[in-house]
Amino acid sequence: MRPTLRLASYIAPFSPTGLTGLLAHPAPRPTLIAIYNTTLTLLDSLPSHSVYRTSTTTLTKHRLDIIKSITPPSYQSYEQTHLAPLLPSLQKLASDAGWPETKLQAAIAVAQVKAKFRDLTAAVPENAEGVDIEGLEFLSETISEQEKILEEAVDPLAVPSKPIQGGKQAVSVGTVAVPPIPAEPQLTAEQVAELEGKLEAGLIEEVIKQGVAEMKLVKEMLEAKPWEPLEEEPVKGQWEYFERKAPVQNA
Repeated sequence: MRPTLRLASYIAPFSPTGLTGLLAHPAPRPTLIAIYNTTLTLLDSLPSHSVYRTSTTTLTKHRLDIIKSITPPSYQSYEQTHLAPLLPSLQKLASDAGWPETKLQAAIAVAQVKAKFRDLTAAVPENAEGVDIEGLEFLSETISEQEKILEEAVDPLAVPSKPIQGGKQAVSVGTVAVPPIPAEPQLTAEQVAELEGKLEAGLIEEVIKQGVAEMKLVKEMLEAKPWEPLEEEPVKGQWEYFERKAPVQNA
């Protein structure tokens, strides 16, 4: 897919992917890190003997390792400049709130995604000549939808952002206000293609959709509690007609 876009160094945000209705995601790496860490956090609430928990945890960790193994250009400088100074305070906030490491990593990634969305919005002047109005409408709708999905995924009790010292907006998630974190550098088109090859699950945007669907399924499993006994036990012999019986031997 998107063979012409692969000729460029970077994939333009919200550009066509070659699949109808699916446009290029502007921040696939932190988005998947947020989704996978949230999924792992939720899976920890399932019974340890759950086969679904075991298999989904293994797959999610595998995919998360692949995503984290490829970093964008100048990421080391970004990490030292923007993440390292904040990490001690973030870890303390998470510890005070009783968050596991996976939940903290998800919250940081959400802040990075939101920063990317803000940068994209600020970069496009209103009423500018030649601006793609349809693209801007999609941008607004997508930002709103993705922010809601990710924020609610990290913590169902998420509250709106609150101003912090200096007038900046903090990304508030549950009881922990994550300080503003600049968007991480963008992956190159070659790196995105490499990720897609290693994940073997289609375009990176398709992988995001799969990740969100799996995350929602885990939440549904937690609500349904399928591991608990049935409210009404089946009548004795109710399922016997589905069983394969040994053939009757002729005398």
